[in-house]
Amino acid sequence: MMNSGNNPDVVHTKLDDILYTSFDYDQIPGIAHAENPIIFIQDKTEKQKEHMEEFSGVGQWEAHDEEEYRKIATVRTANEKVLTVVNYKKTLKFPDEFMEDEMHKVVNNAVKAVGFRGRTTRDEKALFIYTDGFASTTTADGVALWSNSHTSLSGDTIDTLETGALSPANLEILVRKLMEQKSQDNELGGHNPLGLLVPPILFPDTNEITKSEKQANTTDNNLNYFSQIYPGLQIFTNPYIGSTYASAANANTSYYLVSQNHSITRYVRRGMKTTLVSPDTDDRDRWTYKASFREVVGPISWEGAVASNGTA
Repeated sequence: MMNSGNNPDVVHTKLDDILYTSFDYDQIPGIAHAENPIIFIQDKTEKQKEHMEEFSGVGQWEAHDEEEYRKIATVRTANEKVLTVVNYKKTLKFPDEFMEDEMHKVVNNAVKAVGFRGRTTRDEKALFIYTDGFASTTTADGVALWSNSHTSLSGDTIDTLETGALSPANLEILVRKLMEQKSQDNELGGHNPLGLLVPPILFPDTNEITKSEKQANTTDNNLNYFSQIYPGLQIFTNPYIGSTYASAANANTSYYLVSQNHSITRYVRRGMKTTLVSPDTDDRDRWTYKASFREVVGPISWEGAVASNGTA
């Protein structure tokens, strides 16, 4: 009889250890993952669907004369956005005889591959929110995440899209655009840049532009504005936002700047769950190793984030 006592190397615990070792592999410096708290707001959900609406804000304070009745602020929510949790699953089956013959290296490698692909699936789906933001990823107002024509709840037009190719001057435009971005009440939002996401082809230049002590690619001895004023700006990259994997137009030239106030959120319904099912329940005498997780990623509002497609 096959049980955990007679076959300690193939019990559920060890297989899980192998899977989680791959699933939680060390972060490569600069690589953005779905768990990145700067690129994605991390949250949990207890429901199949998350329903959110944009919040209007309260507007600037008003001046009052002595004994004048207080003016009452109008606060409202609108533009419902619904995000539906997606179920991701992977299943392995191993004949009982195969396990009995102690072919554990193959089993271990297969489980490790499940963990790795779970990680890359999660990252790919999350990061495509950014690359698809020029077209198919929309915010609660029904407009593409990166657009010149968002409408605030107070009726103003909000622009989150630029077209300039990555350069110190064009990155400065994005920083200023983020800083000057209005809130839903048409007043100053005042966002501070915290994370810059770029495709791998732009990663070296981005680090030179933002981290060099002096201005990048110039003969002048001027101080570098970005490294001096924004030393905490973090640069991230991932192959999934480059043209090798992303089908979006201009994937290799686009770059994305976010503050801590953006709303691109990863809702986790259930983290990685695994189950090892005995061959006693299988008519072909196979062990079944099941892995799954449930989550969804999406933006609520246009606030706190801007991007450029890098075409000009």
